[in-house]
Amino acid sequence: MWRPILIILVIFAVLYGAYWYMNKPEITEIDSSFINTEKVPFQSVVGRPFSKPLQVGSLDVSLSSRANYSISARILSKRKYVTGWESKISSWDYVLGWGDAAKINKIENLHIRQTVRWYSYKVASNIPMAGQYIATHTSNHHLIPKTENVRKAMLFLKKFDVVQMEGFLVDVHGNYKGRTVNWLTSMRRDDTGREACEIFLVESVKIGDRIYK
Repeated sequence: MWRPILIILVIFAVLYGAYWYMNKPEITEIDSSFINTEKVPFQSVVGRPFSKPLQVGSLDVSLSSRANYSISARILSKRKYVTGWESKISSWDYVLGWGDAAKINKIENLHIRQTVRWYSYKVASNIPMAGQYIATHTSNHHLIPKTENVRKAMLFLKKFDVVQMEGFLVDVHGNYKGRTVNWLTSMRRDDTGREACEIFLVESVKIGDRIYK
């Protein structure tokens, strides 16, 4: 009776192990410095602006740099998208929080919902933060991994993990199946509503003391 179940479990374990091994990211650097989630995200002018072509199937776009960007934050929620042309270059959205919005004891009863590439939140009565503070200390990031290694590192990040990411805010312009498409990044952390999300071309990910590029 138990033999078929045992065989299934062994097969599952082997397949999971193979998946984990094939998607394990390679550590690029070791940096023992503390990831400080108290800091606001850093944004600066791009020294050498660029336009990076990117083609995925019927999608032909360019990523235009808008700003250098780095953020040290806690992952408050994450969601994978598989529909829409945007998902072909950015399949993951992370809602990131910094300042008090990164402190577990202050956000454990904060309820976040992600849908159609945006997020909403519900503030419980026992959360010691005003809604306006949450709106200006959290943000939904559309993540575009620059390398396969960065993509693999993102797979292992979980809700409530602390992470540091560096790269660029970008706009996306191009064509998809004969029609013009545009996707514009937010350039502020205090905006809300439509187009208030960051489109983030991620060059490096730091988890603990491990950096992946």
